[in-house]
Amino acid sequence: MRLIKPTLIVFIAFALMPFTLPGQAPVPDSLSVRMLAHATGSSIILRWAPLDYETWEWGNQHGYRLERVTIRQNGAYLTYSEQEQSFVVLDSTLAPLPEAAWQPLADADDLAGLAAGAIHGQGFMVDTLSTEGLVEAYNVNQERDNRFGFSLFAADQSYTVAEAMGLAYTDAGVAPGAIYVYRVRPNNVPAGTVLEKGRVSAGTDETEAFPQPNGLTAFPGDRQVRLSWERTGSGEFYTSFIVERSDDGGASFQQVNDKPVIYTTSTGPESNYLFFQDSLPANGQLYVYRVRGHSPFGLPGPASDTVHVVGKPRPVDYTPVIVSMEEQAGGSVQIKWNPAGSLRTQLSGFDVYRSASREGEFVKINSAPVSPFLYFYTDDNALPVNYYVVKAVDINGYVLESFPQLMQLNDETPPAAPKDLECAAAANGIVQLRWAPNSEEDLMGYRVFTANQLDGEYAQLTDTWIRDTAFYHQLNLMTLSEDVYFKVLALDYRENQSALSAACEVQRPDIIPPAPPNISEVESTMEGIRLAWQESPSEDVEKYELHRRKVSGYSWDILESWGPGELSSFVDTTASYEFEYEYRLMAIDDAGLRSSSKPIRAQPLDDGIRAPVANLWVMPGHRTNLPQGGGQYIIWNNGDYAVHSGQTVPRGAAVLVWEYPDSPGLHSFLIYRAARDGQFRAHKTVLPENAFIESDRLMEYIALFGENASINLSGTIKTYLFVDEDLRGGQSYQYKVMARYIDGAVSPMSGAVVIVF
Repeated sequence: MRLIKPTLIVFIAFALMPFTLPGQAPVPDSLSVRMLAHATGSSIILRWAPLDYETWEWGNQHGYRLERVTIRQNGAYLTYSEQEQSFVVLDSTLAPLPEAAWQPLADADDLAGLAAGAIHGQGFMVDTLSTEGLVEAYNVNQERDNRFGFSLFAADQSYTVAEAMGLAYTDAGVAPGAIYVYRVRPNNVPAGTVLEKGRVSAGTDETEAFPQPNGLTAFPGDRQVRLSWERTGSGEFYTSFIVERSDDGGASFQQVNDKPVIYTTSTGPESNYLFFQDSLPANGQLYVYRVRGHSPFGLPGPASDTVHVVGKPRPVDYTPVIVSMEEQAGGSVQIKWNPAGSLRTQLSGFDVYRSASREGEFVKINSAPVSPFLYFYTDDNALPVNYYVVKAVDINGYVLESFPQLMQLNDETPPAAPKDLECAAAANGIVQLRWAPNSEEDLMGYRVFTANQLDGEYAQLTDTWIRDTAFYHQLNLMTLSEDVYFKVLALDYRENQSALSAACEVQRPDIIPPAPPNISEVESTMEGIRLAWQESPSEDVEKYELHRRKVSGYSWDILESWGPGELSSFVDTTASYEFEYEYRLMAIDDAGLRSSSKPIRAQPLDDGIRAPVANLWVMPGHRTNLPQGGGQYIIWNNGDYAVHSGQTVPRGAAVLVWEYPDSPGLHSFLIYRAARDGQFRAHKTVLPENAFIESDRLMEYIALFGENASINLSGTIKTYLFVDEDLRGGQSYQYKVMARYIDGAVSPMSGAVVIVF
């Protein structure tokens, strides 16, 4: 079988109003048809259906044209030209029978009368399909949809009706092994109307059995039975179902439903099931049921598995009620219930069930049924806590059950205190508690308590007792108390409470940073900036850090770190008078949380003393004129005077060279000189423009240095040069250098250097 889905579309409604079809259908915007096929081996059965009322009405007036093309024949696929040659019109006049021709069909089948009335009737009222399920399933208010829906429903339930409506065809002229493509369309399609033809391919050998309905279940009652089966797996292949019953143990079956059993859309747990209720001829007799699916091709599917049904009378009109439970000597319990009176002859006996809890499993405690003439039972092995249920069994096997009733034995002994209490806190503050379960049979549950001190007053956390041996609690993290303690007690059904368990301790996850420290003193001195502070009052502080940064926009640097109580003040000697600084004191607790003091600003005092002059040298020299022009100082090199050519010249000048940092605000250098009397006097002023940065520029003035000369030509240190030509021979000279700044600051006087002429 080759079954093409989707299933044909049907609609039915509650109320169907009189309606007169017009003599000529209006020109439709579109016409749409769907088609199905089923191969039997010797023939191919075809079914089609219009998808809307307009197509249905047009097809009723103009009929349908059915075409076939052969795709495969004699084991080989045909070429395109061969397929064109195989084209054949199977029938071009497939249309509903005229009204008079429907009468014999309607006399034999109500569905034929339904289809005829939908197509030809002047007024369309539905009387025969009054089954509640059908009316609910096809509830549409407009009459034209009723005509359309009811007629297609009838065609789906009867292949004979489908043929009479021009919606079915059996192609018996097929060859074994062949594959065909069938097309169907309405006749006389107007120009401009969009046409969607029905199309399906089917092979003669492509036979496949219809699926078997699954899950057939029976619920017998008093001379009746309710059947249910699953829709999944078979519902999409069938348009309705047939219910069959056997009265002879399965030797023969007869259909018991006179109306189609169809699936009605619903929601809830039963939405995937179909239901059918049947009356039984008699109680106590075996009946066998099965169901089959009915396909739109007029063929039934295979039967489902069978179910066996035996009807039985209704249960006895009696419900046991426990009226008393009394504790006897030795701890036994006597249970009494209401007598059945005259109905006791319809009972086979009583059973008594017991459980340790209302939700627990109830176990039968009587070894043999209690006589229907007795209305009490003694439980010699009663538990500390008992829930009893009495069940009456009637002669038809119905079980009639009482409500559970609680019975507790007298008890003044409390349970043991819970043991092995463990607790752990997660980072989000949720504490998990676990403990070993108590072994008492009458244990009702546990209560959990908490306190902020080990020996403090414990408050109950649980609103009521709990059964589990685990408990979760959300800690209050917005508190400075770090530790929290828990205890558990057990209680029985008599509300006897145990002593509290040993405490377990957890540390609250720390989400609160320590209280900030405070920088209480700040003092700018010549040596730097002195700071003093008050530490954080929080007890969980593990470390302090003093931070500094330049104002503003610089990142913080750590100047110093120490533990609580180890340091109370600090002098920052690395701060420069040139910059203003921000300072802050950071407290860090054992959870790594930080808090900062308020930043304070400070700047060291300026003492007016700047960096000293370094590497001051003095060397004899003489200016000479070089052949290429320009002048050059000739530096003494261990006794000889030389220029590039090696020419010896007389001495005549003192050359001073020194180094000094590249400092903002540097104004000049003051050269001090002392002659024969040894008194240093201001001699010359040298501007910073005489600094040398590149060695080739320096060599314009210095031809050669002595062995001990070392000039730094990189970084922030610059080299400076001064030539003193105002000299007299035969005496010595001493030199010192001091830097001067625009703001009046000066460097210390350098050490003296000596030269003799």
